[in-house]
Amino acid sequence: MKSNLKLRSNVYVRLPVSLRQDPQYRSKVRGREALRTLLNRIETYDTTGRAERWLTEFQLKEWYNVARCGDCEEQVFGPVRGDGVQFRCPRGICPHRH
Repeated sequence: MKSNLKLRSNVYVRLPVSLRQDPQYRSKVRGREALRTLLNRIETYDTTGRAERWLTEFQLKEWYNVARCGDCEEQVFGPVRGDGVQFRCPRGICPHRH
């Protein structure tokens, strides 16, 4: 039987430069709170257009999409790559759990 597991790592070795000069590293950050921390380390003040200056197109979709599940009202999570950005319900009890 052939395994369907793949070895992946969430560790990324940064270049010895500032976050502003490391777009490869910045593009790996996911999750709204992690994106907020990244932006706060790049620019201290929450200025207009800060997210657009530093985040990728995919990260911007995640940044601006703060939605709640239509069935159970929990805040949705995850990006799932595919056709656009999809989100899953975190509770796992409604039809949108997968």
